[in-house]
Amino acid sequence: MSTDIESVRVESMVACRRAAIAARREVYVMGIGSGIALFVIGAILVFAVNIDTGGYVDLDLIGYILMGAGVVVFLISLLMMLRRRRTESVARTSVDPATGERVTRRSVRDDDPIA
Repeated sequence: MSTDIESVRVESMVACRRAAIAARREVYVMGIGSGIALFVIGAILVFAVNIDTGGYVDLDLIGYILMGAGVVVFLISLLMMLRRRRTESVARTSVDPATGERVTRRSVRDDDPIA
């Protein structure tokens, strides 16, 4: 009976971990899209908008800043998404001295430091 409960817990833990990894991957993809959007908005401000603001705001400078920020966000998101992850799975089998049942414990560890 306890081995069935333990296996359900392990399966549940593994499913939760996989969902967390998938959610992180979606965040990285969203970061890539944000970087591209910043770059495009900056390029539009630099190359397509010709408005004289009377010297108060330099739209070309703002555009170049947005383009630079877009490249940085894109590269960081891409590096984080393509980073290699290591997963370790350990299974231990022992006999419970109180009941005499065979107990198998499995643990999965992911060395991904980002929470």
